[in-house]
Amino acid sequence: MPVRPCLATRLSSFLTIALVCDSTHGSVGRLPYGLRASLSKLAHGDPGGFGGELALALLTAPHAIDAKQKGYTCDLGGSTKINIYPISFSLPEHMFLPVVPAKSQQFSTVVPGVQETYVFRRSGDKNTPREILAAEQEYYSDISRSWFSFTYKKGGWDCLRHPEIVAAGTLPIFTDIDAIPDGTMAAHPLGVYRVLKNWPGLKVHGLPGTSSGLLIPSSWHRDPTSNTAFTGPVTFQMTDDINKELYQLAALSTRSMAKHVMTLANISVESRVLYVSDESEGADYQCDTLLHGFVTVMSTNVVDYPHRTGIWRNNETFSEAELSATMVNEYGSGFGYAHRLYEPPGEVDRSNIEEKIKAGMFDYVVFGSAHRAWWRKSLAPLVCASLPKDKVVIVFGNDNPPGTAELQEFSACSSLIFAREMPVKCHQNVMHNLTDIHGKRKRSCLYKGKYFVC
Repeated sequence: MPVRPCLATRLSSFLTIALVCDSTHGSVGRLPYGLRASLSKLAHGDPGGFGGELALALLTAPHAIDAKQKGYTCDLGGSTKINIYPISFSLPEHMFLPVVPAKSQQFSTVVPGVQETYVFRRSGDKNTPREILAAEQEYYSDISRSWFSFTYKKGGWDCLRHPEIVAAGTLPIFTDIDAIPDGTMAAHPLGVYRVLKNWPGLKVHGLPGTSSGLLIPSSWHRDPTSNTAFTGPVTFQMTDDINKELYQLAALSTRSMAKHVMTLANISVESRVLYVSDESEGADYQCDTLLHGFVTVMSTNVVDYPHRTGIWRNNETFSEAELSATMVNEYGSGFGYAHRLYEPPGEVDRSNIEEKIKAGMFDYVVFGSAHRAWWRKSLAPLVCASLPKDKVVIVFGNDNPPGTAELQEFSACSSLIFAREMPVKCHQNVMHNLTDIHGKRKRSCLYKGKYFVC
């Protein structure tokens, strides 16, 4: 089949397709046949070049993601070992563009940590909800019309910016990706990110993981003649038989992340779930995006307590884009996920929660914000005494991984522990076999530390 040069937008399509999700179970599925065939040809036809490396990374991405999400064993000392599972920030489905937009600039405007590039946030007289939403649209539009967007570790390795870039149809340049601990960001195609960082002709200086060291100079600018530059064209060769209509849900959607948890915990859509959040107002990305996914999948079978007002929208007032005052001034201004869920008809009964737990009215309890202290002071003792460990889900969404004392505390109450940042003492449980382009089990070959279909 003939090949022709394609712009980086074509690769954005492949990155989205590489995160194909099984809409029934929430696990990563096989790549569409046409894509698998094309990538297999390229992997074997250019085994030592950038194209071959990228093709191998894309081919193995779904299998690597699926294997990592199966869980990790953590050694707590002595003979004590527990299993924990990775979890990541996610975005609502509507954020993932079905078609990669036309590109008009090399790099997106915002560079994390470089304050002068933060031009889309609230400042000065940008105080109204309508202006917040306008700034949000400008921010995502800027990413989507860019070939590349820079990202790296912020407070933690997992960051909402990473799925934002992929959802916008843009290629992430993850400058310090080589230092990421195993098990962290397990829902991401990390092998693909590692290859993209070495895009031919791309030279980046002054960001974490680049030649200037780990500190961001105050003089960093996006000027291609200084810290960022191309010494070659932004082109790539790939076969032309990809059908963009084969797009499915990305594994980084809130629905997929919730299904990932539900599958491991054996939670059905008919189950009654109490989702324990946090008493403080404001953004909690892990807690809020996972709650968004649970409600998207299970609707009114999920009761959030305390009520997370920042993720809901009122049918009567949101036509005027009435974001709650608690989110307007909050970190990130709720970009991407805040106020995307409609309040259900009627009033959700959040009264007498403790009595309902004692009466067995909830099949499962999910602690969505275990890195904060409130859950310990409130419902944890009662829940741990009332429900078996396999009916309690604990989600630790802090920027730092849970320590030994925290893991011991969690394991006394739950056998379903999820961590956004994986402790280094934890090791992957299983590896998956690769399949051929028809979905059948196939012998795998090792090439430069990567497995690919022989």
